[in-house]
Amino acid sequence: MSVRRDLVLAGPMGSGKTTVGSLLAALLERAFVDLDARIEILEQRSIPALFAAGEPVFRAAEERAARLWLARPADAWPEVLAVGGGTLENAALAEALGRRAAIVHLDAPAGELAARLAEPEVAARPLLSSAADRVARLDALRRERAAGYARADLRVETAGSGPREVAVRVLRALHADDAGPWAARAQELAPGLPTARGVTIGRGALPFPPVLRAALVWDAHLPACHRDALRAPLSAHAPGGLAWIEIPGGEPCKTPATLARLWDALLQAGLDKDMPLWAAGGGTITDLAGLAAATFKRGVPLALLPTTLLAQLDAALGGKNGINLAGAKNAAGTVRLPERVHLDPLFLLTLPPAELAAGMAEAVKSALIGDAGLLDAIEDGAAREAGWPLPRLEEVTARAARVKLEIVDRDLEERDERRKLNLGHTLGHALETATRARPVPLTHGEAVAVGTVFALELADRAGVLLDRPLLDRVPALFHALGLPASLPALDAAEKDALKGALGHDKKRAGGELPWILPVRAGEVVVAPVPAATVEALLAEELR
Repeated sequence: MSVRRDLVLAGPMGSGKTTVGSLLAALLERAFVDLDARIEILEQRSIPALFAAGEPVFRAAEERAARLWLARPADAWPEVLAVGGGTLENAALAEALGRRAAIVHLDAPAGELAARLAEPEVAARPLLSSAADRVARLDALRRERAAGYARADLRVETAGSGPREVAVRVLRALHADDAGPWAARAQELAPGLPTARGVTIGRGALPFPPVLRAALVWDAHLPACHRDALRAPLSAHAPGGLAWIEIPGGEPCKTPATLARLWDALLQAGLDKDMPLWAAGGGTITDLAGLAAATFKRGVPLALLPTTLLAQLDAALGGKNGINLAGAKNAAGTVRLPERVHLDPLFLLTLPPAELAAGMAEAVKSALIGDAGLLDAIEDGAAREAGWPLPRLEEVTARAARVKLEIVDRDLEERDERRKLNLGHTLGHALETATRARPVPLTHGEAVAVGTVFALELADRAGVLLDRPLLDRVPALFHALGLPASLPALDAAEKDALKGALGHDKKRAGGELPWILPVRAGEVVVAPVPAATVEALLAEELR
């Protein structure tokens, strides 16, 4: 990252500097400083009172406060500073701020700025409160201050976007691969592991090798702040032409019919055997794209940009892909490693809480399988009332993904150890099948959470579980994450479907269904469990 680790937000009234700045500070685990509030504390006078003494009096006070902020030690923990609309007109001050911080200019049309400003806010803004036409006044101020705003490193448009989306736009601009002041090279996630070659992590980076032409399949539900940021760099990576194929993500897309439509789209795009298929989306999109890439013209190169936590920790790693058949999850597919997978944590910042929680179920699974300390990190993040800050998300993502990659490297074909990655999935997949007819079926993360707790209880009954406090600790963590920890109420048809799905589980061999059973945090075993034991526990849970 650049030495300019501090962040300054500038822009006209109503552009969102305070709201977005506070949100960015929370995401980056930094303090937020509002320069106007700091001025009032230092001067012991309100902003209107300073302006009443003349704008030069206010500007002198503004510079004193800004210079005091700049005088912090060079190695001080970085902060987010929101400055006034005219601060950057002071060329010397703007230059000093630019040496210390990355400066972002937030902007929007005057009409939208005026609409955002409530009456109490307008009364506290001397340059606007007396204006007969506030829109015209805001527009005039924007034009007058254009030279000052031009001193910012970046301009981010805020029109039509909520505060969180604007915050993500700011982070994407700061970390942009080509010109962002905080741009950094992507890092290998698990160096030294052959099957993890090409798997990288990094904010905003796009480490796909340039090609002449390519096709991109991406999720139609991807938020605009990500879509807008991806268009130019992805197009630049394929200067000869990039075919854009949009498919709505979700389990309904994992069908033979959708796969056939994707094949047709690739054929219409003229994708040759040496031209890559890129995919940007959640696990269903990466699963579908992986199978399409493995089978179209008997195999084309594949690169994945997973956009959900679940995809970054599971679906996009390890080479598995597939579609569902008659409700059976991933009944048809292949195992074929992609050439590139890049985990960008910025995608995770716009996930709905339920979808983020679904990914955290996979992270808990990884902690139980191979990283006891990761369980502590997830508990720490779940306890934060303000939500998950970006550094914590990065840590959980990297550690959980690394657990999977290490196991896959030892057992690519799932002949032995890779089966451990199915912890919680045996019952979880059956629950997804059993509840799929509901108006709101169980999500994959909810089902895996229930399945993981079931596996813990099964391990206890089988005499395998040594760390018995996990029986309380893991359900409590799932509850803190907003996930269920026990079987939901099922009607008769759903109970039959659950038992039928367990009977048709693709991992069955020789008439037996192996179970992944926790021993302690960071250690599991694969072992058969007597059918009577499973049925007895299931019957208790269903009651």
